[in-house]
Amino acid sequence: MERARKRKNVDTATRTGDDEIHDAEMEVPLINLVHGSRNVASRVGQGIPRAEEATFNVETAATSSQAVDIGVLLQTMTQVIQNQNQQQLQQQKLQQVQTQSSYFDKLYRANAPNFEGGPDPDVALNWIAQMETKFKALRFPEDVKVQVVIPFLVGNAENWWRSMEDVAENDITWEEFKEMFLDQYFPRALRKKRQNDFYSLRQTENMTVL
Repeated sequence: MERARKRKNVDTATRTGDDEIHDAEMEVPLINLVHGSRNVASRVGQGIPRAEEATFNVETAATSSQAVDIGVLLQTMTQVIQNQNQQQLQQQKLQQVQTQSSYFDKLYRANAPNFEGGPDPDVALNWIAQMETKFKALRFPEDVKVQVVIPFLVGNAENWWRSMEDVAENDITWEEFKEMFLDQYFPRALRKKRQNDFYSLRQTENMTVL
């Protein structure tokens, strides 16, 4: 009995020692796991600001790039619009020249007379009347009349018009041209005298009839 009790005590002590060793072995990995987790957390925690900084830098660079791209795009669009406007203006001028040339050819083929100037107002009035008759027959628009008659001014009349180009507006109307033309070749004073003479003649005729 005594021997059996001693053997049981030895077995119990042996199991207790084994259990303590096993517990110690289990504790070491657990401690290491805890420390390892802390190290990992520390590394991850240190990495978050770097990741956020990198993301901010990327977003800032992208925003700056977009701003530059928009600026370049707007500049390019502005240049394209300016080029288009310039091309349209050139085309309009070319069409205007071609239109005037076409109407001049029509007027020339219709045997429109030249005007050389001179002191006789009746010649000036007759030239204006002939031009207006041809304008009506050929259905000339108002905006081409002045330009197509200028080549028919020759001699002194051509010199007069050259002196008036600096004074006259670029786009004067036919009525404005006629007023300038008649002021030169049929002055207002002479027109007034002619008008008075006409009224006097009419009164004389009426008195004769009575």
